[in-house]
Amino acid sequence: SRYLIVDELARHLSVDMQERFAAVLKNLCKEFNFTVIAVTHAPAFVEVADRIFEVTLNDEGRSEINER
Repeated sequence: SRYLIVDELARHLSVDMQERFAAVLKNLCKEFNFTVIAVTHAPAFVEVADRIFEVTLNDEGRSEINER
């Protein structure tokens, strides 16, 4: 499998464009068989994700990663 790793890919897009872009990206992933690994705060990308991992800080200030 091929991977595309991105960080805040849609931060400069409007919410409407984020939704459109997320849908197009998901379709391209299926068509060309690749996986996107994205760091994002954009709900549009969370909504189309197959798997979601959330990074939070625990009480000791350490990062924790949990699958939703």
